[in-house]
Order: sequence, then structure tokens, then C-alpha cells
Amino acid sequence: MPFGVDTEAFSPEAGGTEDVDVVSVGADPRRDFELLSAIAARQPDLRFRIVATKDRARSLGTPPANVMLETDLPLEQVRDRLAAARVVALPVRRNSYSGATTVLLQAMALAKPVVVSRTDAISNGYALQDRVNCRLVAPGDANDFERALLETLADSSSLGSRARETVEREFSWKRYTDRLWEILSAAWMRDPS
Repeated sequence: MPFGVDTEAFSPEAGGTEDVDVVSVGADPRRDFELLSAIAARQPDLRFRIVATKDRARSLGTPPANVMLETDLPLEQVRDRLAAARVVALPVRRNSYSGATTVLLQAMALAKPVVVSRTDAISNGYALQDRVNCRLVAPGDANDFERALLETLADSSSLGSRARETVEREFSWKRYTDRLWEILSAAWMRDPS
């Protein structure tokens, strides 16, 4: 069952002023922050922010000068960091689970344009369409990820609003809890005791 997001807490109105070009957030060990750091090194005029766990941040070493690295922020500050981005970047290595989906839905709910790796769970479970409500890129492809990121930064106007529409229609917290209730109720109704 696809996850949901609180569309009120993560709404475009919850955001502040955009003060960074690209933000990436995640505690996921499969998040490909190394790919994003390599892109940042090739794009010194862009401002990047990575929000990770302390352990994950240590594994990155010293990021390029145009990358701000923050660790272990509370959810409200994570939301503020996402809201302050022109584009949210979620590079993820191939995996068998649904990595990056929570941040993906939060960013989409904030009407942020998102560039995300096309892992199996991402491409099949969240009504995502490349160039419609997000940008989907093959995992590990730094050149394509960079190209999608630069194209999105150059023209992001409609991608973010369509991302928000997708979340409101398919992935709101209410819709998620309603689906969960339906599943549990159906299971309870089948139990003869």
C-alpha cells in the first residue's frame, strides 16, 4: 500500500523563501549523496544542501564548497529545508524496497519539483510520470541526473504544481488512513469469531 503525507503540514503555504538551488534529504543508507556531491563539484555556481544522519554525513567526507551539510534535524526543520529549495534531488541506488518515498511525497506536497531515481518501488507505486509530476532518472546515472536537475532548475514552474495535485489526489494522509481502515475492516469482517 503506498504511503501518504500530511498535505496540510506539507503545503506550499508552509514554506518560506527559496534560498538554495538543490536540497536532498534522507537517512536511507541507499541514498546516493555521493552522486549528488559529484554533480555539485561540477556545478560550483549552484547552492546545494544535504540533510542526512551524522553517520551518513561522516561517510561523505568533505563535500564541495557549494554543499551545505546538516545532520539529524527535526521534522519541522526538514520541512523548512525542503520548502527553501528550488528543486529537491533524491538520487537513490538500486534497492528492493521503497527508498526515498517519504521525502519524495513531502516535497511533492510542498509543490516542489523533484528529480528522483527510478527505482522499482518509485516507478511502480506512486503515479509518477517523468516530465509530468517529477523527473525520473536511472539509478546511478550521474550524467542523466545532472541533466534532469539542470533542466528542472531552468524550468520548474508546472512540475511542482502537478506534483502537488498528484499528492492531493492519490497520497494524502487521509487517503492513506482510509485505505488502511478498509483493509483492516475487511480482514475483521472475514474473521468468524
